[in-house]
Amino acid sequence: ELGSEPRPDGLVNVPGGVAKRVDDGQGGAQLLYLKGGPPVAEQGQADRFTRRFTGSLVELWSGAERDPLWFVSHWWGEPVLAFLSCILEHQRLHQLGATACYWICAYANNQLRLGDELGTTPQGSPFYLALQRSTAVLLVVDEEATAVSRLWCSFENVVTSYEGKDYNVATTARAGRAARIITAAPAAGDEAGRCVEWRNCLAGVQTPEGTELQQQRRHARFPRGVLRRGL
Repeated sequence: ELGSEPRPDGLVNVPGGVAKRVDDGQGGAQLLYLKGGPPVAEQGQADRFTRRFTGSLVELWSGAERDPLWFVSHWWGEPVLAFLSCILEHQRLHQLGATACYWICAYANNQLRLGDELGTTPQGSPFYLALQRSTAVLLVVDEEATAVSRLWCSFENVVTSYEGKDYNVATTARAGRAARIITAAPAAGDEAGRCVEWRNCLAGVQTPEGTELQQQRRHARFPRGVLRRGL
């Protein structure tokens, strides 16, 4: 491949730097430069290096298929940084680690062939297929809870309810504010060190009630206006 040399780490040395082979979504492979860049063709000569990728952003970054742990249902009208704040706080709350996989439509779908990606029926859409392979669902809403009025989000919520998947809701309410999250059960990040009964506190016992109390306090910080509009 244009003078490429395999490396022990799975990458390849290529003219101009180091690259990895990436599935192009069309049965072929392309080179993604990780260091350096393809040399510029001399005037009058054809550019032999591929500079265009036609897959999704996830395919560009990963190149390997993974099942998502959390499916993210949301409306793309909220600020990206506010959306990212919700994802990061959710990751921290559940202590998922940096390798946790979230399915986010804009990054998982091929935006260059979106018509082909969506299919002809809801059950054939990437949203439904990703829901089937996800363990749980995170709904991200803005201050107006716009997502619950969107058709695709409503479809995702119905599927989630029908299949009984774990369901969380997250919001920043307004840009720049801390993310707040509602969970069906206490999360790993809820501290269990504060005891409800004084006898347990004196004995140094961490009780389930302490964890549930932290969950209740976390829920109390969720904006009530967002809940009212969402309902």
